[in-house]
Amino acid sequence: MYCADFNRDNYKDIVVGAYNWFHGSRVGRAYLYYGGTKTSIDTKPDKVFTGDAPGGFFGHFIGRGDFNKDGYVDFVAGAWAHSDKEGRAFLYYGSPGDSTELKFDWNTTNAASGKHVLKATIDPVLGEEDTADNTMTTTVDVKAPSQ
Repeated sequence: MYCADFNRDNYKDIVVGAYNWFHGSRVGRAYLYYGGTKTSIDTKPDKVFTGDAPGGFFGHFIGRGDFNKDGYVDFVAGAWAHSDKEGRAFLYYGSPGDSTELKFDWNTTNAASGKHVLKATIDPVLGEEDTADNTMTTTVDVKAPSQ
């Protein structure tokens, strides 16, 4: 397990390795939970990384650092028994694409007066399983210009 601010939102995030995952085949996983203002941790991970070899023990070792010097914390997951115990390390780069903010510049100059539904959908990032918050809908009330 490692704690670091992987998405640079000023909240600590947690990566947990589960090297014995998948019903005894020991493929292994790593779970990333983003921190935030909540008083309790999520029960669903924000990202899931899965090993690619039965018996590889992916996630047995988790490490962190800024390996590509881009200012974002990256993490590495080790699979010590991968490829007939040759071992392998999997590197995952932190990304500015993990922002939780979405801003719109919607010009309503020529929009008809009344209520309009604005829907925004963000494609899931690789490994993301909790996509419930990837679509947001809001109603915008456009007022006629005052005369």
